[in-house]
Amino acid sequence: MWKDIRLKYDGKIRRLADEFEVAMPAVLPYCKMKVRIYEESDGRFRGRTDVMIVRKDGSPESSVGYGTTIEEALEDTIRYFVQMIEDDYLIDGSVKLCASDIRYAESSDF
Repeated sequence: MWKDIRLKYDGKIRRLADEFEVAMPAVLPYCKMKVRIYEESDGRFRGRTDVMIVRKDGSPESSVGYGTTIEEALEDTIRYFVQMIEDDYLIDGSVKLCASDIRYAESSDF
């Protein structure tokens, strides 16, 4: 099984477990983003968005979430994404990002 493979020099293997398309047309300028969920060799799951929010300090940040199931990791990733945009872009009770407020992960990274 892949989880039992041990790599020289303390390397790690993770598996792409699932990928989701999340539509948020009221928030995202291009309406949607992707969330990839990876399974770590310890059996836990980690999610990551392809959309990076440009934070208040000017640095782009992807949303990352964790869980013991694919669904938990997906939910945690989306929850963190919403928290980031509300922390930095909530104005008068609504959020609307423009193209300059986001960056997309490189396709080779995602």
